[in-house]
Amino acid sequence: MRLGEFTIHWVSAGRFMLDGGAMFGPVPKPLWEKKISADDRNRIPLGTNCILVTGPAGKVLLDTGLGNKLSPKQRDIYSSEPPETLFQSLAAHGLGPEDIDHVVLSHCDFDHLGGATWRDEDGTIRPTFPRATVHIHQLEWEDLTAPVERAKGTYLKENWESLERAGLVKLVREDGEILPGISIYHTGGHTRGHVVIQVGHGRESAIYLGDLMPSRHHLNPLWVMAYDNFPLTSIEQRSRWLKQLESSEAYLLFYHDVDWGATRLGPDGRPRDIVTLQA
Repeated sequence: MRLGEFTIHWVSAGRFMLDGGAMFGPVPKPLWEKKISADDRNRIPLGTNCILVTGPAGKVLLDTGLGNKLSPKQRDIYSSEPPETLFQSLAAHGLGPEDIDHVVLSHCDFDHLGGATWRDEDGTIRPTFPRATVHIHQLEWEDLTAPVERAKGTYLKENWESLERAGLVKLVREDGEILPGISIYHTGGHTRGHVVIQVGHGRESAIYLGDLMPSRHHLNPLWVMAYDNFPLTSIEQRSRWLKQLESSEAYLLFYHDVDWGATRLGPDGRPRDIVTLQA
């Protein structure tokens, strides 16, 4: 997808499965199952569609997938696809991990930050993208490095310690442009330090809502996840950004959808100009 001076592609890090009830929180199963079917373990398929942005700042990756550090038990629970899918997807665009200049994170849950580090065959964990500056919001970094009890299962040391040792982490404290044409806006909601990422300006722009809007099935502002730490903030922020998307005609980018990569929203809130993901 071309937007002014930017090109956007979706780089799959592989699909995985999560509990459908958790993904739709307070929404009864008879309602959400009309949109997406669950398997016999009540799980629904999710993508990890890392967003590759090419523009004035070079090659920028928005979120990184799960990585290869899950235990065999976790791989069974999540039915995750091989982690090498990320490298294969980059190679399809003629790129390797060393070609990524920047990683910008919406937040640091294991399925968004996990791919930023990699466990070698000898057990050593290293940065996956050795040349990339990794941009993380200050509040998210504080919670990542000193997680409360609820977050210890998703804010994992193996996902960030080697990034810090390598001096690759750059903390973001203010809203606004962090790279030419790429801006972040703190929202909270899903996590305390969650941010929205905007690429470009006006109609020639795209907005990535991270886990505020994990898929097209969550376009109803009230359909929040049980994973949201601050659900009322999620509803407020999602409503605000949906109104902006309807008025600006910017594209909405999806990370966890398995079919759609992006859509614009009309004044009535209905999707149009849908960009489907390549199989």
